[in-house]
Amino acid sequence: MNESSLPSIPEYFKGKNVFVTGATGFIGKVLIEKLLRSCPEVGNIYVLIREKKGKDPVKRIQEMTDVALFDVLKKTYPDNLRKILPIIGDVTQINLGISSDDRKKLVNEVHIVYHIAASIRFDDPLKYAILMNTRGTREVLRLVKEIKQLEVFMHLSTTYCNIDRKVIK
Repeated sequence: MNESSLPSIPEYFKGKNVFVTGATGFIGKVLIEKLLRSCPEVGNIYVLIREKKGKDPVKRIQEMTDVALFDVLKKTYPDNLRKILPIIGDVTQINLGISSDDRKKLVNEVHIVYHIAASIRFDDPLKYAILMNTRGTREVLRLVKEIKQLEVFMHLSTTYCNIDRKVIK
């Protein structure tokens, strides 16, 4: 395949549905905004989101997008915000804590998965950090193995913790 036959990034994402863990974190927000603005014909972006402090997931998505980062998107492609759809769950839970209906939706509709959720705090209790970083990744991989139209699985790791090493084994 030569370079001229490769699709542009917006062409590649056209109509593709994306699943994102860690969507409410810094990197997750930047990723979602960039996809919706630079690839305006992207399909739906499903975000794994948990209820937090009595706020339902739809309200959390609204708050997530009510920051300056999304201002240009709101001016250029405001309807694209409707493409952010919640999948209620928790990365620390078995099966990501998602319903069987939501799991079927992801298995049948998703093309691209970004696993970004992670505990990056050094003062988190060890049990929580292990559940978030180890079990969470395992549960996402279990889901990914079932996805029928999977084209890309991208896992953002916390390997920056070993920045002083040239090789991480």
